[in-house]
Amino acid sequence: SASLGIPRESSVNAAGMTRKPVAELTAKQLGDVRDKGIRRILEDHLKAHGGDVKKAFQDADNPPILGNKKDPKFRRPIRRVRLYVDLDPALMVRLNTETGAWAKSGDNHHMAVYETPAGKIDFEVVSRAEANRRHRAGEPVIRRDRGDGGRFVMSLCLGDMLAFPDDPEPGATAYRVVQSLWSAGQIVLCDHRTANGAVWSRPSSSKVVELCAYKVAVDRIGRVRRARD
Repeated sequence: SASLGIPRESSVNAAGMTRKPVAELTAKQLGDVRDKGIRRILEDHLKAHGGDVKKAFQDADNPPILGNKKDPKFRRPIRRVRLYVDLDPALMVRLNTETGAWAKSGDNHHMAVYETPAGKIDFEVVSRAEANRRHRAGEPVIRRDRGDGGRFVMSLCLGDMLAFPDDPEPGATAYRVVQSLWSAGQIVLCDHRTANGAVWSRPSSSKVVELCAYKVAVDRIGRVRRARD
């Protein structure tokens, strides 16, 4: 992936930069285009097409054009732009300590859920890069003991399944599949019966524990058992 500069390591959402195809831009993102001249060309091109992003940026035969006042014959289609984005440094990997270049570490590997000695639910979201570092260093990829006297509740990865007892009625059990894990602690879930990936809910780790949900394993013939986590 493209390298990204992060000028403020202490910020939760630090400003970074990446490259993005013009065809994937939204009107709102034009203000985040790094190069002012390119930004102005894109804004004028969008205005010339009545504010219709699809007509302005997704027509391969009519792309925005970069010209040159000194050379009228110079005409270059603008296909990709540099874009400022907000990034979480906890999910980034440093590429070069001298230049300050960083790169996206990829999807999150897992979330570990804990109960603190005070009874509060806490969590840790671990990126794939950090999980790989732990593996190479011979450390446990999933830390069941944080050294604070807390209790390990469970770990969750994409594709894991949670069982929600007494849902939607007493005695029934609903099953939800982990679709995404957010660094802020939300667990994106979809119903295991849907094939379109529609989001059922985005509960926090504490809400999942409050609902007495637990991780289950399903074998090839559909038998469900409580996961040994």
